[in-house]
Amino acid sequence: MRVPREEVEALESTLIGLLEGKLDRRPFGEGGRSAQTPSASETIVRFIENADGAFNTLEVETGDRSGLLLALARALYNQRVQIIGSQVKTRGDRVFDRFHIVELDGSPISPARRLEIQVAVLSAIDPVIERQRASAL
Repeated sequence: MRVPREEVEALESTLIGLLEGKLDRRPFGEGGRSAQTPSASETIVRFIENADGAFNTLEVETGDRSGLLLALARALYNQRVQIIGSQVKTRGDRVFDRFHIVELDGSPISPARRLEIQVAVLSAIDPVIERQRASAL
């Protein structure tokens, strides 16, 4: 697939402007991500049932922002679970991530642990939201 020359030039100009500090790093334009940062109330963190009836898939839906995937991975690492598979998708300014997780010994996540993990993931997302808001000011 060939990219039209004018699109390459526009991208090059934008990247150079960003690198040289001549353009605002915050998202801009219709095609870019929204400059508004979603609140925690716009974030969904839940376990969904797999085909085998287990609730080992953690689903996260929130606004996209820098450092989010790292924050999610760290939260799961700190909860001492294994990520055995993942799906990471972005549509517009929304992230739709799924993490297939098990305990370190390979056992399913218990209901009590699911709640702990959800709280940890929500807590990890919230500081990212606050940092985004602070940098937007």
